[in-house]
Amino acid sequence: MVVDAQHKIHAPNEPPHPHPLMSSGGGSGGRAAAGAIRLGNAIGAAFTNRRVLEPVEAHIMITTGVLLLALAIIFWFFPRILVYPLAIVFVWVALALFYKAYKLYGERDQQARR
Repeated sequence: MVVDAQHKIHAPNEPPHPHPLMSSGGGSGGRAAAGAIRLGNAIGAAFTNRRVLEPVEAHIMITTGVLLLALAIIFWFFPRILVYPLAIVFVWVALALFYKAYKLYGERDQQARR
């Protein structure tokens, strides 16, 4: 193994690749997912006491608490804001399940004919 000037590892005497073989993604989607995982871990730890929270995580707790309280107040006075999107999601999931069941029945019929 050889480390080049850009601190990349490659095999000795290997010709350079025109395009990188693998990339870490590194886009904003990956950063957002990592942030969501970090947030979920901190909130989960606060509820379950499975680890000691750091003082830095107090900001996450306050922000999440304020957001959840605001959503609770909004949904208390305007429940339709919550109900309509949930109904759309439920219909979407139901249609996806029906489609999958239809495809599975088709596969079962094809296997029965063989």
